[in-house]
Parts: sequence; C-alpha cells; structure tokens
Amino acid sequence: MQTEETYTLSNCEIMRLDVDTNHYYYGNKPGEDKKYYLSVTKVIDIGAPVPQGLRDWWSVTNYEDQKETFEAAGKRGSKLHEALDRLMQGQELNMQDYPTTYEKDALVTFIRMMRFLAPGKNSTELIVADPDLRVAGTLDFKGYVDEWKLLALLEPLKYLDVDSDGDLMLKEKWLNLPSKKRINIVIDWKFTGRNTYSHKVQIAAYKTMNNKTRTGSPVSRAFTWRYSPKHKAGFDFSESLLNYQSFKRIYSTTIELLGEFPPPPLIKHYPSSVRLYDKIIKEEKT
Repeated sequence: MQTEETYTLSNCEIMRLDVDTNHYYYGNKPGEDKKYYLSVTKVIDIGAPVPQGLRDWWSVTNYEDQKETFEAAGKRGSKLHEALDRLMQGQELNMQDYPTTYEKDALVTFIRMMRFLAPGKNSTELIVADPDLRVAGTLDFKGYVDEWKLLALLEPLKYLDVDSDGDLMLKEKWLNLPSKKRINIVIDWKFTGRNTYSHKVQIAAYKTMNNKTRTGSPVSRAFTWRYSPKHKAGFDFSESLLNYQSFKRIYSTTIELLGEFPPPPLIKHYPSSVRLYDKIIKEEKT
C-alpha cells in the first residue's frame, strides 16, 4: 500500500510518502523543487553510537535471529504507535485486536498515564523538518500540560499511587505539589527494552525542528515515554536535556560515513491485487 500527503510548514513544504510500513520524506523551501530528505531515525541509525547492551547481544546471536527479532519488534512498535494515536483521537479500541499480554498492558498503562497527564491543546503525528539539513520526521505528541505532573511522572514511585479505579493519583504527603503553571512539551512513545542515548537525541531534535518549522508557542521541554513492564510503575518517563548540536554531530557523522547525501530510495510498485490463473468454470456433462 502506498499513500502520500503534503504538509505546509512555516519555512518549507514536506511530502511524506508511506510505502507499506516505511516512511519517506521529500521537501523543499519556498520556490525550490522537492528533494529527498533523510528521516531523523535514519540519520540516528547510521551515525549514532551503538549501546553496549546491543553490542553484547549481537555477539551471542546470529544474523537470522537478529533480523527476526528486530522485524518482530518493529511490527509491534508500529502497531502500538498507531493504537496510541487512535486513542489520542478519541477512538475506541477493540482489545481483541491486541491479543498479547504485552499489547494489552501497554495500552492500559498508557491510558492510565495520559489520564493523569490530562494534556490540553495537543496534537499527534506532527511532521517536523530542518530544510537546511534536508531532514524530516514525525513527532508523536505535542501539547500543554501541568508542569507539576511532569515531576510526578519522572519519579512515579516517589509521588504517585494507583487508586481503586486503576488511575494514578498523588500520594497524600504530596497533595500540596500541584501548581497552575502549564508548559508546552513534546513526547515520543517508545516500546523498546531500554531508554537509550539515541532516544534522547531524537526527541531533542524533534523539539528544535518543531520550533523551526511550526508557528505558535515554542516547545520548552522534551520527553520520552517508554512502556516497560520491568518497571514497577509500568513505564519509564524520561526528559532529554540534550540540545540540537547532539543531533547535528550525528548528522555530520552519517554524511561522512555515506560519503555524500544519499539519493532517494528505489520504490517498488505492486498491484493492488494479483492472481495466478483465471478461474476455470467446468461445464457439467449432460
């Protein structure tokens, strides 16, 4: 399946081309022709350092097992990302479509967290870009939240309990924590085994790109929310304090490794339906 959609940003125009489960970006500044843009995740995949835990896993597994694991994790992550976006749009999900315990618990944990956060003026699946670097990406969430709730989510075991309805609430000793200050933030959803440096670089880059290409109040803080059944709270909520220079260093490394800015990928086109033979209708003998 192939779809494309064009987004007009404050300093450029971006077309996102979706081919099956892959996203490709093409963009241009006003008055210029469209060119292929690298995705933020592609840049990080090529140029960012590899976590030691992943290196260790590579050393004790073969290529076939690695490929199968990455593909399964990618499909699960894409499925759950789509589910979270549908939830943020107010849609109801049929839990039969999410048969594993991991999927069900991830959705319930997300709903519990988001009901507590109670964001306002929020948007999901936002295209952001840097036309000078020819880089673009899709931001999971942007919205206004109470600042004190971020502190509570960063240290949930210290500040939060779960009430009889399964919702997050402040512990009694912290009932004086709430304040009226609200701030504009971005969040990236993750379904990985650990929170990595690459995750922090990615959401920090999205924050800067949002402020470069989208009008309105600038975003002031950037976070990742990662479903983690290993954590007692069921999730890991982390803030990225990195600046845009971290991403630009990785971008420079990526271009150096590639030798030049890469050409656009070759896209294979497939028919919407296929058949090997025409159906043969046998005539009955009389």
